[in-house]
Amino acid sequence: EMQRKAIAEAPKGKNIQKYPSLEAAAERRATMNMVGTLPLDAAKVLVQRGTKQTEDGFVWSSDPACLASFREAPREEFMQQMLSQIKCPTLLVVADDGLWK
Repeated sequence: EMQRKAIAEAPKGKNIQKYPSLEAAAERRATMNMVGTLPLDAAKVLVQRGTKQTEDGFVWSSDPACLASFREAPREEFMQQMLSQIKCPTLLVVADDGLWK
């Protein structure tokens, strides 16, 4: 239930952060992310691969539902259901030492 609520509250439309330039997006990613700071060069690579240009600037091209704020690790059945909805080739990498240790 918490996961469903988090997805329902995920950013949509006007609430999605927009950046005036790729440089601005990279600077933000370098200083503000889930795991602490990130070298600017690494942030620039992520920005080049993970953003798209819109009329209002650059936005992350990820699914807004993936931005949901989970207070705990998502349950396996939830992740299986979410992944089963993907309709393109994918690669899932599972870490032993991640955000939810």
